[in-house]
Formats: sequence, C-alpha cells, structure tokens
Amino acid sequence: RGDEMIKILDLNHVTIVSRDVDASRWFYCGVLGMKELPHPASFTHTTVWFRQGSAEIPLVAEPDSTQKPGDPPTHPEGERDWSKARHFALAVEDIGAAVETLAEHDIPVVLGPRDRGDGITQMFCYDPDGYLIELHTL
Repeated sequence: RGDEMIKILDLNHVTIVSRDVDASRWFYCGVLGMKELPHPASFTHTTVWFRQGSAEIPLVAEPDSTQKPGDPPTHPEGERDWSKARHFALAVEDIGAAVETLAEHDIPVVLGPRDRGDGITQMFCYDPDGYLIELHTL
C-alpha cells in the first residue's frame, strides 16, 4: 500500500479572490475570451466561474472570502524574474495576438514574450486583482 500514488488526471481549476467582480469579468471574458459559467445553486456566496477549454477559474468576491485578493508584490532581479514568482499559466493559440490584445486593453506585459528554453514562448501580465498570469504557447 505504501507504493500507491494518487493518479492526477488534470488541473481542474484555480480559485482566486476578486475585489471587483465586474473588472474581473471584463478581463477574463473580454480580454482573455473565457466564457462565464453558471455556478452551483447551492453556493450562497458571490462567485463567478470562467472557463475556456479545460481552464476553469472561479472567482470569490472579497467580502465572502477568507483572504484578500492578489499576490504579494514580486521583486524581480536579474535571473530572479517574474517567472519565478507564484503564478498560473494559460496556454494560448497565438502569443503575438495575445500581445496585441493586451496592448489594446492597456494591460502591460511585465515579462516577455520570450523563449522559455523548451520551445515554448511565454509572457506574463497581471489581472485586475494583481494575480500574475503566464500566457504561453504549446
């Protein structure tokens, strides 16, 4: 029994806390192209769920959460850049189009696009609540 391991099939979702659900909705649906999903009727707290492909991001409104939104500030120096901070990554079809879309919405790219070193191109930006997000090619 000691040799058995849990067999993970997929990363199902990443739940984050939002101080402004409408700003998050604009970012995740309007900029990243995710779709809003209905949430379970049993949920009594303010939540909004987004999905695109297998990526699912539920938001919990700050008043209903046990945490504050966002990540602590990063302090990139030399080789210790944004990629070495806590973040979640979303695969995108076209990194060039993603750069253009972020620019059109005045969302700064804080790192990249750059070759990750394994044939994947990556870049990083922040969502409205200060969560660091990696967008990368497959």
